[in-house]
Amino acid sequence: YELFPDGNIEVRQVYVDEDRSESYFCCAWSLEPHTDDPLLAVAGQLGIIRIINLMDQRVTRTLMGHGNSINDLRFHPYQPTLLLSASKDESIRLWEVDAC
Repeated sequence: YELFPDGNIEVRQVYVDEDRSESYFCCAWSLEPHTDDPLLAVAGQLGIIRIINLMDQRVTRTLMGHGNSINDLRFHPYQPTLLLSASKDESIRLWEVDAC
């Protein structure tokens, strides 16, 4: 969204998953290490993580491995390619996003 000085709000980007049954529960922001493009990691009910490059407006990576829904995502504060995911399957996974 973008908020304008006159108080109007405009949608800037929308992402709809290819699987319409997906419901996202969490997201995390980082930067693509080679280009500094903003990245958004999203995950939810299906247990699949999607990494979206917001400059290209496309999914650049899909991460699968959890056996249930994903409840939380966090990028490492000093290593922007490391992503942690916590799932209802009672596991926490560490992903090297740049290598995927």
